[in-house]
Amino acid sequence: MTNLEALKAVVQVENIPGNSFTKALIDAGIDGTATYTSSNATSINAVALEVLKGLLISSISEGGYSISFDRAAIEKKIAVLDGSGVRGVERLNI
Repeated sequence: MTNLEALKAVVQVENIPGNSFTKALIDAGIDGTATYTSSNATSINAVALEVLKGLLISSISEGGYSISFDRAAIEKKIAVLDGSGVRGVERLNI
């Protein structure tokens, strides 16, 4: 499994453009094509938090087609990740 695949497995939200995951990994300095190991878990969780928070503040639409996400489910996923000991992430006031 690659770091990119691990990130998608943690986020577990359908219809997110693949480039969003790739950009988030690059911004965090993580090689998405590298093999995922358990030592990457904290970093991947932190990137997942950023991706999920981005979904709460943006909408995705293109050419008359738009995607909406289950806000409550995303907030619950953020709360789970936020409480998992990921360092450097502020508690969300949602």
